[in-house]
Amino acid sequence: MIKRIVRIIVPLITCAVLFAQEKGNVWRTWYLKPAAGKIVQLEEGLKDHVAKFHGKGQWPEYYHDILTGPNAGSLMGWSGPHTFKAIDDRVRSDGDFKHWGKYVAPYVDNTDANISFVVTEKDLSYKPKDKGPYWHLSYNIVRPGAHSEYIEFLKAIKKTKMANKDPLSHNIYRVASGKYPDTWIWEYPGKSLVEISGSMQTPASQLGMDEVLGEKEAKRMNAIYQKVVKYRVREIIKTRRDLSSPENN
Repeated sequence: MIKRIVRIIVPLITCAVLFAQEKGNVWRTWYLKPAAGKIVQLEEGLKDHVAKFHGKGQWPEYYHDILTGPNAGSLMGWSGPHTFKAIDDRVRSDGDFKHWGKYVAPYVDNTDANISFVVTEKDLSYKPKDKGPYWHLSYNIVRPGAHSEYIEFLKAIKKTKMANKDPLSHNIYRVASGKYPDTWIWEYPGKSLVEISGSMQTPASQLGMDEVLGEKEAKRMNAIYQKVVKYRVREIIKTRRDLSSPENN
């Protein structure tokens, strides 16, 4: 069941277009689960597809190996950052469709496909950065109607980390539309597992909130978190440069 819920974003048949250069804060993310015994064919087809239809100046796609979590062994894709206008204006060529259908789609298990828009929340992030190749993703599934309280908690965490000059940066994303819209994503980027290992060890509630916010306020923030977050799912991904568009496309 968790595997289905974590799939907030799944195989998208995505190909070349007239790429709008305007930058935004909207991402499309998805999973590509290899069909049984077809990982080699999938990777070969995807590599060729990206080279032909997602090169420099074209619609960007970035693929990652999923190392941990319920989707380990699959690939995860991100495309962006876009504006909604750029997504509206996107034009896919016939060659794009046909190549994906012939060289990628036959090797993908699409039993639970859906797409989501994920929006960067820069003001809620701490020292936002986008350099991997490792990324620790923590999905917080929030109770419907509780987002304002959850945002209050996010602001308290950022204030605490700023006051303590915490070395571990994190980016915050909100699932704006999709099968599971009440999801917030904490993303910890790093050059190695060692660099992001701190995000796997210290719960957010133990970052020194008492000293920064005061014991009463820290207790209130922790109570909010316990009340509004239904559960979490985590995964570590690693960028596959050989399957991705050029950096800073």
